Amino acid sequence: MFDPKQHPRDMDGKFRATLYATPNRTYDSRRSCEDKFRQFEQDVELYKPDRQSNSVGVWNADLELSRTYEFDQFTERDWQDLQTDAQIMCDTWAQDSILLTRDNPNGKSTRYTFDGVDAATSVEAFARLSDSDPHQGEEGYYGFGGTYRDGTIEVIKIDDDPFTEDNAQRLSDLLSHMQHRQIKPTTTPCDAKLISNSNPERQHRIDEQEQQHFTATGAIQPGSGNQSTDPAFANTTKQMQQWADGQYN
Repeated sequence: MFDPKQHPRDMDGKFRATLYATPNRTYDSRRSCEDKFRQFEQDVELYKPDRQSNSVGVWNADLELSRTYEFDQFTERDWQDLQTDAQIMCDTWAQDSILLTRDNPNGKSTRYTFDGVDAATSVEAFARLSDSDPHQGEEGYYGFGGTYRDGTIEVIKIDDDPFTEDNAQRLSDLLSHMQHRQIKPTTTPCDAKLISNSNPERQHRIDEQEQQHFTATGAIQPGSGNQSTDPAFANTTKQMQQWADGQYN
């Protein structure tokens, strides 16, 4: 019987692909973040994701409200098209990067999966590891990164990156200490593409314009004390946990 997972490069074969992204920025309020997601997802919906999950992403020392989109019936053409469109999304929405993965038993990248971890533990672990990153500033290091969603942490090693395996081990050690039980990741090969913003100067201009827009409309009101519009209430570890648990209100 034909197994599509064993033929991920076949144009007629279909396989699971995942897009990890966030249009959220640290200056955003809850309201402006939700507005951005609604607009961003109009682009993602063109690919008809089978599932989407609230997730918490970590990039260097920043925790981010993010979403993860899974596609079960992807062809080789879909995979190539998504890379092109992800670049457009990345530039349009002023993101630093968008991560794409797809199942491939012969892939050169690696997915480290930590199961059975709750949101609170994951967010705390992300924050602690980011603040004590021994690789920060090293040449070729793109930062400590990972994603929490639905009781699972995923860390992606892209190709032969020399740092991610060590970061996965650091995460394993810390989670084991925090949970008082040994937590080891499951490793699976995959294909992975990190789509980076092609115009950082334009990205900063868009950031400034968006911040001004949402401030002018009242969606961002720094110092207001309003749970919906004050950025101080949007990016705390507690809010990250509530977002990941579907209790963001």
